[in-house]
Amino acid sequence: MTNVIADPVVLPDYPNVLTEPHPKRFELARRPLVLLGLVLLCFLPRAVIAVKCPSIGADATLYIKLAKAIDQGDFHVGLSDMRLNTYPVILAGIHRLGFDWETGGRWWGVVIASLVVLPLYGWIRRQFDDYVALAACFLYAVHPRFIEWSPHVMRDPTFWFLLALSLYFLWRAVCEVRPGMFAAAGIASTLAVMTRREGLFLLIPLLLWSLWRWLALQESRRRLVIGVLLFSLIPPAIFIFVNLIMLRGHSTWEFCRLPEFSMIENLEESVGIFNGESPDEDAVEASKDSLQAGADHIPRMRIGKMTYKYLSLLESGFTAVFGILLVGGLWVWRKIWLRRDNRPLLYFSIVIMVGIWLDYWQLGQTSTRYPLTIALMATPFAGLALLRISQWSRNSARKANHGLRWQKAALFVPAILIAIASFPEALIASSKRFETLAAYSSLGHWVKTESKVKPVVLGHESVAKIVKYRADCKAAVIHVLDSPSHIAKVADNRRINVVMLSKTKLRHFDSEKLFTELEKIGYKRVNPSELPPGTDRVVVFMRNT
Repeated sequence: MTNVIADPVVLPDYPNVLTEPHPKRFELARRPLVLLGLVLLCFLPRAVIAVKCPSIGADATLYIKLAKAIDQGDFHVGLSDMRLNTYPVILAGIHRLGFDWETGGRWWGVVIASLVVLPLYGWIRRQFDDYVALAACFLYAVHPRFIEWSPHVMRDPTFWFLLALSLYFLWRAVCEVRPGMFAAAGIASTLAVMTRREGLFLLIPLLLWSLWRWLALQESRRRLVIGVLLFSLIPPAIFIFVNLIMLRGHSTWEFCRLPEFSMIENLEESVGIFNGESPDEDAVEASKDSLQAGADHIPRMRIGKMTYKYLSLLESGFTAVFGILLVGGLWVWRKIWLRRDNRPLLYFSIVIMVGIWLDYWQLGQTSTRYPLTIALMATPFAGLALLRISQWSRNSARKANHGLRWQKAALFVPAILIAIASFPEALIASSKRFETLAAYSSLGHWVKTESKVKPVVLGHESVAKIVKYRADCKAAVIHVLDSPSHIAKVADNRRINVVMLSKTKLRHFDSEKLFTELEKIGYKRVNPSELPPGTDRVVVFMRNT
């Protein structure tokens, strides 16, 4: 391990393996201690966050509902919202090992997010070198957003692993011209698509890397074509196997959900390419009311304001430290990231950024976890910047006539400072998020005990879904773009007896109007002192129906 990290050399250029006329055979030393150290570095902060994670998020309510149905053999319900998806199946498998749904999902996220560094290191060391791979995996390990989201019961950590695994197999398959690697890449990529739909865009590096490799090769072209064809046969083979063997008693054939590009679909049904979850039946019905409301719907924000919020979201998702390193790496090594071997991942990232923009344009909000797919693919260039800064730190110690030991220690000072800055940021963000989720769970238990009849809840997405899960009741979702008159209309038409509004989602310029509209139709605001402790971020209205 010492010879990997003692004196990293950052090159001005790195060879483009795609241009080599013969299949590449990577002769690389095994690094078991490096990999073990990286996995532990990932695991420890995520485990600390997981211990503080007693609550269940809005997305998790859907996954657990589907996983419970799959566990019971009810594929009609288990495949109703997300079609074929790996994550509910994983949750069902973990549950059968004896874990409860929330604990199993939480620790699966921690473990699989920690294992991301294995394929990530393998891919980057072959496209760059061991130094860049080590720095990139370190930045992934300490990235506040990756740490923050890893323990959540959601698909993202599983997708990060499958994305990194797909890139590892794809790069080796194309460079080494090995059909077996193409088959492995096909399996990993298919599972990635079946986890999150943006995995479909792994076709971009597959096709472009293969094309440019084919043009450069002077031998093994036929084997490369065979490999690509083998890759293309894997997805239908998997779907046929699943439908004929695993779902042999199911009435219809099932496939994974693919990205949606229509901009004129139902607001709730076309939540953008990457917003993920299908709403439950009640949420869909509330969304249709939204379309019928016409003028009651708030117009989308101006382009200038949305651009500012969009850039703020990207900054929050990447984080300032990683963003600065990434910009620096892209600038200094701009000739490399514009080169053919890196250009497909640039195109992949652009597609995701467009998807996030569409998501924001349609719903007026999105999540800080969506840019993380881009961050994962961009870690090599952020790692290059970190290595350059480490070299500068060592050279400064050398110029100051410090001893050899201090010069070597100076190499690690930038990384240590980044780690010290990153973990508290992840801890603070996670604490705030988990406090909110715990408050929503408390409201769910409160609604279940306080309502004289079976509650029907209307609220902003997270609070409505979590309360529905905890109270075992019906719920409908409202959005930040819904006007006060529309929200009141939905509440009245659908005989809602509990309205829960997140203060962070309410717009200050129409919240008082909304309260007045609700009071006009018979709702009474619940005194905050009557609500469970810690729920001051939610405004609750109730009425008897």
